[in-house]
Amino acid sequence: MGDQLKWFFETTKNTFSGANDPIHEKFRANPYYSIVRESIQNSMDVPLDDSKPVEVRFEVITINQVEHPQLFSLRAHIESCLEFHANNKQAHDLYSGMIKYLDENSSIKILKVSDYNTLGMHYKAEDHLCPFTSFMGEGISSKSSGSGGSFGFGKGAYYVPSELRTILVSTMVEDGQVFFQGRTRLASHKRDGEIKGKDGVFKIKEENPVTDFKDIGVIFRREIQGTDVYILGMRDDPNCGREMVKSVLNNFWLAVHENRLDVVIKTDDVNVRFDETNLEEIMDEYFPDEVEHGQISEIYQWNPKAYYKAVKYAGQSDDFLLFNDGLPALGPIRLYVFRKDGLQDRISFMRKPAMTVYKSGRSTLSGYAAVFVCDNKDGNEILRQMENAAHNEWKAENVRFVDKEDMQVYNEARAQINDYVREKLKSISGVNNSSKIEVIGLSEFLSIPEELLDEEESVPGLANSTRDGISSENKTKDETGLTTTLNTTIKVKTKAPSVSSVIAGAESGEGNDVILKGGGNKNDNINPNPNPSVKPGNQLEKGSSDLPVDAKAYIPIRFRAAATKEGGVVAHSLIINSDQNYSGVIIDIKGGTDNGEDVDLNILEVDKGKGNESKITEINLVRGKNIIRVRFDDGIKHTLKLTAYEAK
Repeated sequence: MGDQLKWFFETTKNTFSGANDPIHEKFRANPYYSIVRESIQNSMDVPLDDSKPVEVRFEVITINQVEHPQLFSLRAHIESCLEFHANNKQAHDLYSGMIKYLDENSSIKILKVSDYNTLGMHYKAEDHLCPFTSFMGEGISSKSSGSGGSFGFGKGAYYVPSELRTILVSTMVEDGQVFFQGRTRLASHKRDGEIKGKDGVFKIKEENPVTDFKDIGVIFRREIQGTDVYILGMRDDPNCGREMVKSVLNNFWLAVHENRLDVVIKTDDVNVRFDETNLEEIMDEYFPDEVEHGQISEIYQWNPKAYYKAVKYAGQSDDFLLFNDGLPALGPIRLYVFRKDGLQDRISFMRKPAMTVYKSGRSTLSGYAAVFVCDNKDGNEILRQMENAAHNEWKAENVRFVDKEDMQVYNEARAQINDYVREKLKSISGVNNSSKIEVIGLSEFLSIPEELLDEEESVPGLANSTRDGISSENKTKDETGLTTTLNTTIKVKTKAPSVSSVIAGAESGEGNDVILKGGGNKNDNINPNPNPSVKPGNQLEKGSSDLPVDAKAYIPIRFRAAATKEGGVVAHSLIINSDQNYSGVIIDIKGGTDNGEDVDLNILEVDKGKGNESKITEINLVRGKNIIRVRFDDGIKHTLKLTAYEAK
């Protein structure tokens, strides 16, 4: 490596940074899973020849500290960080750990991430948005229309698997020009009497990357077009290779299946190369069955097999359906549906990069896995702008730098996707929307306290005479929200219920009609004591060890949920009864399904507090009844489960 290379840290006077790195925290739960998702997406964004697959390789190499003294002069800055933050335990643990790692390992392990059949990363000194500068910077994105992301924070995933929070980048573009640079993310520290910032760069001149091939160490030289990223000081994880394979399968199975992507993974525990010819074989090894375990938000528990089958076998039988349609806001789209008992009733959503953006549960149909794809140029661009920094949702509020009057297309896009998926699933069930089973007064079995029923006539979706179980006979198709093969109407009139804590609400249409969803297996395990307890439930009994990280204490509540559809918009009213006043409350909302699994719901709008994914935050509860109106982005009625707790 060139003798002129060295580390540069910007001198600062008034800005100080500690050891805590929010980008590091974002990806640390499963760093190798995350690095695969982010790096392959970046490579898929810049194919050189669309007629050939992009290839991404992950392999472990080693270098010796003695042979690269300029690079490992980083140690002096780490020691300065330790000294500068001597009274901070987090900093002490982090930087003393780095020094220990360097002391104990003369040979340093590197995870090398390389791509082929890609453009490489161009550099222009006067353009801070050029691909190379953008990648080496922070919070900057150079991605153009059609690219996988638009925020620029995902590249933080590269630093997380590094014991030294350091990477090196070597790239070659079409004219044979090369660019090389290193970057580290430490903390403010003092060197030579000056306060230095947290970010360091490794090059010859502070202003520009290395551009002379001879100044780049032999092991780091890129000899064909494309990019290498070297993650310095690879963290030991005996299962890292398997996690990387799972990430490829879960996130990019469609790209591999369509022969747009080949992947090679060589680590201590894995040596595998896969493409469209052996994709199913590798998927069978890592995912023997089709059942997806865990909550839908637990991406590390995803199982791609059923979704892959939905696409691969589309149209081959009545169990594998394909719909080619168009949406006004997005243009041509495709929906694949695989029907089989036991599947988790989920849809995987993708756009042009053929990466799984997110999954959503729909109980409109029972026993299926579906894939929604929008990969046309215009539709993909709209969805790209609607994607958040984590690339795991499409919401209009994520769109930036667009005039208010131009936001309509983004709002319409999400609504049209939800309506389309819902109606297609309904059509597959072969059921008239107006078919229904109504059980009036079912609130007794849901243990709704008497005090919750006071003044409920003002709540949309509840009838004037809820205590007597009287409701309107004039339900519309849209108000039922039911999927069943029965055309029978059953009405049960009940007496006032006894008091109990309610942890599960019920969806209801107009009046006190509670809609039951059919199609499940009969349960012969009859409860010998079906009556609810007369003792109020207490969420505090869950224990402090069950508290979410942002919670101080659980709050015991009783609640009822009512759903109504007005002007084509479904909204839920949460009627919450509290025994005392609380401030700074967080309410976590889950949707119930026929198979007993809780699903995360994305809040689109709430009239009190702030909606954040499946939570309502900054809520103040008063003693007695509280009513909160909420809309979810899927636009359908739900059976709801609520948990309330005080925020820290």
